[in-house]
Amino acid sequence: EKFWSELHGAYKEEGRYMEINLGLFSEIDAQEMIAYHLDISVDKIDGSFLRNVFTSSGGMPHYLSYVLETIKRNDLTVKLDTGLIGLKSSESTESKLGFKSVNDLL
Repeated sequence: EKFWSELHGAYKEEGRYMEINLGLFSEIDAQEMIAYHLDISVDKIDGSFLRNVFTSSGGMPHYLSYVLETIKRNDLTVKLDTGLIGLKSSESTESKLGFKSVNDLL
């Protein structure tokens, strides 16, 4: 109880605490974030990749960022036959990396 009153009182007044409420991202926001994180254009993102990442993150910005950093850090994207960028597991029905969806990465 004391902690919360200090957090919302003295700490907030001293600029040591700030509360920020983030709304959920739309699918378009998620697509733009994917493009930004992977340094590609929005129109180069495979639809199943977008839906997988968006659904897995629930549209929550922080979680989406975490998912994308994991994908980027582990080099899990591939240029598909369509010319679009997708997950390496999207290359075929049988995953070469041992995962079927972004959720399996986490």
